[in-house]
Amino acid sequence: MDICELLDDHVFACVDRQMAFQEVIGDSGSYQVDLHEGRVRFTTGLDLGVGLLGSAAPGPRSWLWAWANPTAYSPEVLAAVEQVRAFGEQHDVRELVTAEVPLDDAWDATRAGIASVAASDVDVWLPVEAGGGTQVMLAVREHPPLPAPSPEPTRLGPVLNQVITLGVVTDWRRALRAYATVRGGELEEQGDVLVLTPAGGDSGARLELGADGRPARMEMTRAAGPHRTTGAPTRAFEAPTEEKKGFLGRLFGR
Repeated sequence: MDICELLDDHVFACVDRQMAFQEVIGDSGSYQVDLHEGRVRFTTGLDLGVGLLGSAAPGPRSWLWAWANPTAYSPEVLAAVEQVRAFGEQHDVRELVTAEVPLDDAWDATRAGIASVAASDVDVWLPVEAGGGTQVMLAVREHPPLPAPSPEPTRLGPVLNQVITLGVVTDWRRALRAYATVRGGELEEQGDVLVLTPAGGDSGARLELGADGRPARMEMTRAAGPHRTTGAPTRAFEAPTEEKKGFLGRLFGR
């Protein structure tokens, strides 16, 4: 399996869960990471069970998987990343079985987080800063229950916009088809127009692909008529500012 196919198949579902995770934990303030115990403890009292996935370092400009890290961690802390490596071996995904992967336009810590969730039984990841620009990705093994995905534009729209902002998708038709399947809905393809209808409500999205295969227009829809969120080209999709990103932006490692 190609890494792009894995990311396309899972990016929407992963982003949906990351946003649900943010809703549950809120802006939980500062935290301490204890990888010997496999815990992250927030000053608000929130206590999460975590494992180590890997780290992205600016010096060597590479991603290092935790199973290749010379530091000795417990099997519990490495359980998720070992699932990721086993998946990579089974499906011949080079990036998941190579100890150190160069950082470039096709691979970064966020992509590693998405791929890890796709290849393991972990629901969400948590990026933390380790100093010197190094970013560590943690697999969240224990967390409060996450709310079910909502079909409302107030949830579906931000998920779509966040995926556009991340720039991870290679094949938008494949990615939206996979998301429709996960949501129990349908994806209708009308040439370069893709109509996503999730199950559980009458809200959906209509995306028009441009010449580059990426969304050029997007509108959220209801049975009573379209709820227009933007009619601008892809370039005009609003990327979150630092104020808007807050803890949510940090959850995506951006």
